[in-house]
Amino acid sequence: MQAETIVYYDANYTSVWIDHRKGYPQKIANAFSKKEYRILDANSLKTFMVEALENGTANQKLVVFAQDVAPAPIVETISSQTTLREYLDAGGSALWIGDIPLYYRGVPAKDQTEEEIEKSRIEISKEGGPTAVLGVIPVYGTAKMSVSITTLGRSMGLRSKWSGMRPIIQDRGIKPLARSESILCIHYIDIERRKNIFRRFAERISGGISVKALPIEFKLGTEAKQKEPPKGVPHAHETHVNAWVKNFNSYYPKSGFYRIWDYPPITLSEKMLNELIGISERIAFRIGNQSQAFFISEVNRKT
Repeated sequence: MQAETIVYYDANYTSVWIDHRKGYPQKIANAFSKKEYRILDANSLKTFMVEALENGTANQKLVVFAQDVAPAPIVETISSQTTLREYLDAGGSALWIGDIPLYYRGVPAKDQTEEEIEKSRIEISKEGGPTAVLGVIPVYGTAKMSVSITTLGRSMGLRSKWSGMRPIIQDRGIKPLARSESILCIHYIDIERRKNIFRRFAERISGGISVKALPIEFKLGTEAKQKEPPKGVPHAHETHVNAWVKNFNSYYPKSGFYRIWDYPPITLSEKMLNELIGISERIAFRIGNQSQAFFISEVNRKT
């Protein structure tokens, strides 16, 4: 049994690292459409999520985002009180690629000029978008080398290597699909960490240095349309998760927000498109079988 999978793509809304100027969102949508997956625009996506909530079927749904700007119809506020979060809380699942999830919120562009497209991408990161909506803490990092894919990531079909740029801090609710070490990084929310003697000793023998007190200007990600460098204390040689899944409903432990490919691809090859479709199919299979197993166990328990 496979969960129902739909793809979000709306030509009236913009994208960031999944470059709309190169036609990447359309290319992703076309690849899924050829496999007979439904493509939904922003308003239809909202209807899809609301109906899943009303029917109690969110745990059997997967949304693949072909654009890395969340449309305003499903992100009504910068908080957990949004259609997207309610859908996830009810056991719904999503697959996201590209820039930081919920860094931007999208509104329709009046026309397809670059100026109007730029206006349609509203930055909500300064108001806490990623943390308020998804409960994650992003990291702006310069990768030491390409990611290391975990066993779970390989089982999900992750094959292509990449150099991650926007990982997150791992907590107990995050299952890593790929990790990497940042030479230097800045946390989205800076956390003061008191170093014990063991950490200081480990940094010395590993060659890691603390740059906490150094007055350095450290511009991360300017090549990826970052208007200004993030403010915060730089950290050196930290390992974070670049691809991950966060579960929002323990009744459906394999559901949740899946995030891969935290970088702006220069090329989006047929191989990558096939890999993306394969990953979505494996997630849908896990979700579908998990839901069935849950209901069977509930029936057995009641009888």
